[in-house]
Amino acid sequence: MVSTSTVTILVCDLVDSTARHERLGEDAADDFRARFFAAMRAAVVKSDGEEVKNLGDGLLVVFRRSTVNALRCAQDLHVSMEDLDREDPVQLRIGISVGEVAEEDGDWFGIPVIEASRLASTASPGQTVANGVVRSLAGSRGGHRFVSLGPKTLKGITEPVEAWAVDGFERATVVVSQLSHRQRHGNRRLLTAGLAVLTLGIATVVAVAVSVNDSGSGRSTDSSPSNSSPPSVSFAAAVTSGVIAMTPVSTGPVVPTSGAIATTPVSTGPVVPTSSPSGPTTTRAPGLATIPDPVGYTPKLSQHSCTNDPVAAGSSFVTCWSLTVPENRRKPDARTITLTVYMVPSTADPATAPTVIELGPYNTFDDTVRQVANVVLIPSRGFTLTDPPLTCPEVDALQVAALALPSNDPSSESRQLDALQRCHDQLVAAGVDLSAYNLEGEVGDIADYMSAAGLRSVVLSSYATDAPAVFVAADRYPGSFSGIYLDNPVDPGTSYNSSPARDLAAVVAEFVDLCKGDPTCASAHPNLGAEIARRFAQFNAHPVRVKTQAFPSVGRLFPVEAAVPVDVLLDSDRAIESLSFAFHAPPIYGLIPAYVVSNAPATIDQVAAGAAQYELNQATIGSAAYLSYQCAVIPTIPGSAAADAASLPMFAAAYDETFAKRCAIWDVPRSSSEFITPTQGKTPTFVAVGALTPNPVAAWANGIQKSRPNTTVITFPTLPDYLSYWAPKCYHDLVNQFVVDPTSALSVDACAAQSTKITFTPQ
Repeated sequence: MVSTSTVTILVCDLVDSTARHERLGEDAADDFRARFFAAMRAAVVKSDGEEVKNLGDGLLVVFRRSTVNALRCAQDLHVSMEDLDREDPVQLRIGISVGEVAEEDGDWFGIPVIEASRLASTASPGQTVANGVVRSLAGSRGGHRFVSLGPKTLKGITEPVEAWAVDGFERATVVVSQLSHRQRHGNRRLLTAGLAVLTLGIATVVAVAVSVNDSGSGRSTDSSPSNSSPPSVSFAAAVTSGVIAMTPVSTGPVVPTSGAIATTPVSTGPVVPTSSPSGPTTTRAPGLATIPDPVGYTPKLSQHSCTNDPVAAGSSFVTCWSLTVPENRRKPDARTITLTVYMVPSTADPATAPTVIELGPYNTFDDTVRQVANVVLIPSRGFTLTDPPLTCPEVDALQVAALALPSNDPSSESRQLDALQRCHDQLVAAGVDLSAYNLEGEVGDIADYMSAAGLRSVVLSSYATDAPAVFVAADRYPGSFSGIYLDNPVDPGTSYNSSPARDLAAVVAEFVDLCKGDPTCASAHPNLGAEIARRFAQFNAHPVRVKTQAFPSVGRLFPVEAAVPVDVLLDSDRAIESLSFAFHAPPIYGLIPAYVVSNAPATIDQVAAGAAQYELNQATIGSAAYLSYQCAVIPTIPGSAAADAASLPMFAAAYDETFAKRCAIWDVPRSSSEFITPTQGKTPTFVAVGALTPNPVAAWANGIQKSRPNTTVITFPTLPDYLSYWAPKCYHDLVNQFVVDPTSALSVDACAAQSTKITFTPQ
């Protein structure tokens, strides 16, 4: 009798391999195949797997010792595909099974082998699907989350198999941290959308199912099309298992890390000495104002270990620095704060490359900019990377509790305002200067870093509402800044609060028009606008109570632990919030119509998860610092915003009616006119806009271009914000061109025409 063993079987299959081969041609296909299998085999070896055989466009792998290793291998396999072909992303389908199998002549036989192959065939592109035994054996080890796909009838297997989509939580944490902390200021109901990419699930993903030919022998064989019905999966699981490659375009393989960075390691070129926090010292522009030396204090810049850093842990090429500066520069002896600053050396020659300073809570370490420049990330003061942070934990906790109540519950609002007043009083009594956490403070932090690091000229960058600080810094000291590039910037003097209900309604209308213009969407959803209205009415008449999970965020100020369920009353406002959330994630645009009409339990759960993350953004990044920034710029909301919300009740959830009340409690002075009037500087500026962002940034960009004579604007008609994730490669090339020479002419029209086409999924 042949001896058997209980092992874990993994089968992976390349999506659309034949079409790729035909497109590439024989020679290029041979080169791709070599890189493809080399990347996969590296992931297999790393996870202690054993390659059983090459399946032509995939592998059969066995894990003798650990089921968790198989799950980690699947995650690494998906990640390893991300840089093989940026023009035509490479995706795998992976199936994992556990069971008793026989080993004979170097091959493995038995139902678990067939089951792994069949599960792979049911997976969506970029997804891993496992059976229930895998889920039970793994438990909580490895941090993987399993999303039920229900029982699946697999070809050649009599009994239905309980299938689970594997949500790689380690990778989810990396991406969630990068996204969630890039969004901070602005309306609390509008700037949480980056997290949608991980928290908003779509239970109706439609994929082409591919099954394995059944030879009757129990062996795994080549793949062929199947007539089995398409699976229903969570979008969160699809993303984190690799359906969507969100890492910016890079020149080398992307490797996951244990912290909040997934970037390209330095493989060639000189290494920057860790004792140097700066790039090259360049000549200042003659005759233009430059950053003066600090008066009354000396900013302190010192390197510290990244070992336990929530952002940089595990990255060999990032250095971590502490920048200690006065809380209020007008009172330099009163209090100091320390910002954690990150320096990322260029993959070119760091000694001669220009330096880019990115301003924000903390942004992604952009792989593409690293090709031509050193990158320094300076966090916005008061938030997670400030010691001590400016925070109101009691207020944040009440925001979590409020999710279980109706979205417009007056008692919840009253409790939060009372808690905010107590927090304000406690901070002031402790000597905290609430007026020091604002755009003016950010300008000072940029100047102090450059002074301490010995930088004489840099390119400035920021996202969204940090833009006024960048403009003011460049306009005050034009001799110290050679250029500015911005992602969806707020025009000084404008606000997300101007008319949020009308802005959201406009984006929904634009999306409905895009659906009408697409044959697939128009056929499945001939009146998408009415379907959205029915969805709103459904939850308005019959709110649903859901226990869902909030995703983790490294280094966050969030009173809910990772993956701990929270109670959400999913009413009409929260359903619209979740829809707004989705508009910040282009990879799911094609799925939104199906998401709108589905009442599957998994979909309802993910709608609630999206709404929860949408409302908890302030708890995630700190409501106290948020108020100090926003109330100093525009402390009240125009009356027209309330009127628009009243006339557009379906989109009124975007209107923050308590904002003025909270600003009255917080009581910080207004920012100087520099931050709230149109900018007039001449520093070369490159502005990128996603037209589907739920606010009028396209109009703001036009205003910036009119007032700043050296401004170039590129608008992507089918993209939102966070363009370093979503924009085509040509955009990254333009950014690099601008960084190297901010005065160069940028060919934006041809690149804008490459804005990602929305592929609507039939229901």
